Amino acid sequence: SEVLSLAHEGSKTKGVDSIHTVDEAADAALVLSKELNITLAITGKVDLITDGERIYRVSNGHELMGYCTGTGCTATVLIGAFLAVDSDPVTATTTALAYFGLVGEKAATKAPSPGSFQIAMLDALYTMDEKQMEQGAKIHTQ
Repeated sequence: SEVLSLAHEGSKTKGVDSIHTVDEAADAALVLSKELNITLAITGKVDLITDGERIYRVSNGHELMGYCTGTGCTATVLIGAFLAVDSDPVTATTTALAYFGLVGEKAATKAPSPGSFQIAMLDALYTMDEKQMEQGAKIHTQ
């Protein structure tokens, strides 16, 4: 993962996708975020968000998200949007990733393959509401 590279622990990537799991990079993420005084997120089947003190895991999402170009960029844009309304970077990042994961889950109910899934994600971004977020967010503290 990029986190392992930044922490000088070596890593291998496959295109933009890491061959390491979130768990394999978790310790490096904790050290790096504390050392650099930053909030750090690692996305995967279960996302990890930390500032070196607090650790959150988000288990929303769908496997089709990994087959679509631009999902990482979209997640980053959503994090930026959530930061505009929440000054706590850890909370904003965690909430944004839960929201985006729910968007993926909602899109998967409408689309069985990557091409139609991307369109369904755009629709889900538009139609996601606060109630769906409150009922569906799978955020865990560690």
